[in-house]
Order: sequence, then structure tokens, then C-alpha cells
Amino acid sequence: MTRDEAVKLVMSSSFTQEEKAMWVERLALEGLTPDVLQDLYMATVDALQGLYKKAGIEIDETDPKFEADHAEMMEEMTRVEAEFKKESE
Repeated sequence: MTRDEAVKLVMSSSFTQEEKAMWVERLALEGLTPDVLQDLYMATVDALQGLYKKAGIEIDETDPKFEADHAEMMEEMTRVEAEFKKESE
């Protein structure tokens, strides 16, 4: 993932305009560091949970489907981090 791709993801997200501006600035200043990626991931999770809550959807983290999807997502995050580390060497 490039910084431009991360910015596109941020801009197409459900973040507020203020949050989008903050993330674009942080990505420009700090780049795609593991800390920035982790913070962006957590902010995205929080935003999604907020949308689910607004829609009246409750997520059961013990549901096998949730667990499988979560494991897949974490594998993808690990892959992206490894790709980033390889590119920055």
C-alpha cells in the first residue's frame, strides 16, 4: 500500500472532514509507519462500530463467522505490514 492509496482510503471513509484532514496530514508528515497503520486501523474499526451502532447492529465477537472474518482481516494487516517493511528496506 502506498501513501496515496492510504489517503484515497481515508478520503472515501466515513470519517468526518476533520478526521480526514487529520489523517491526510499525519500520513504526509509521518508516512506509512507501523504506528500510523495501527492507529488508522483502530480509528477505522471505531468508525465502523459507530456506524453499526447507529444502524442498530450489534456485533457478536464470539460468533464463528465474526472470528473467521476477523482472522482474515488480521492476516491481511500482517501482510500489508510485511510488505511495508520489505519496501522500506
